[in-house]
Amino acid sequence: MNKILLLITSSLLYLPAFAQNISGEYQRIDKFPGTEESTFINFQKNYLFKEVTKKHLETSTIRKGNFKFKGDTLILNFQESEEKDFVVTKKNRIEQNNSLEKLQTNLFLNVHYKNEKQNPDAIVHFNDENGEIFIATTIKSSNAFSLFNDKIKSLKFSSLGMNDIEVNLKPLLGYNSAIDIYFSNVKFENANPETQKFLIEKQANGNLKLTSLNKKNVWILKKV
Repeated sequence: MNKILLLITSSLLYLPAFAQNISGEYQRIDKFPGTEESTFINFQKNYLFKEVTKKHLETSTIRKGNFKFKGDTLILNFQESEEKDFVVTKKNRIEQNNSLEKLQTNLFLNVHYKNEKQNPDAIVHFNDENGEIFIATTIKSSNAFSLFNDKIKSLKFSSLGMNDIEVNLKPLLGYNSAIDIYFSNVKFENANPETQKFLIEKQANGNLKLTSLNKKNVWILKKV
């Protein structure tokens, strides 16, 4: 009985002790297998982490936050990014002309590179609620559009070598709005949900297996 109790106690102690020593950089080998995209996670000794997904055309996205352990459970607390890729600088309601029987929306778009001085060449897609494109057109530094179609629900901005930027148009329908767009090849993303919990175990080949508590998400991490 004492030997059985000792074995159980030892196994319970092993998991938290192992968990405390995961610091370092790992690649998620469960994600994007066989493609040019790759995701790396760096667990730091000060209990901060950063997840970087490197994409094609040298673009990347970043999520970061802090982590802690509760027994054999790894808890990731993602931080909300303070960096914005677009800012609505003006929003005034339009007095609608009922004779038009259509909702008027005016957009004043200013497009920038976040870290470069020159103005970008870009494309904007006007999409419906299903993501289908109504129209796509090229834009430069400053642009003005008047819309008379409340079926357009979002804007998607693209520029070569930069991350795409999506703007929800629903809150702006029926307004005069000015929007500053900031392109960058590095994008900070927010995670949903912000707190994620994983059971952590070490595989025979040295990889880490992280299984979310709802069993819907499994990460396989290989140390690099």
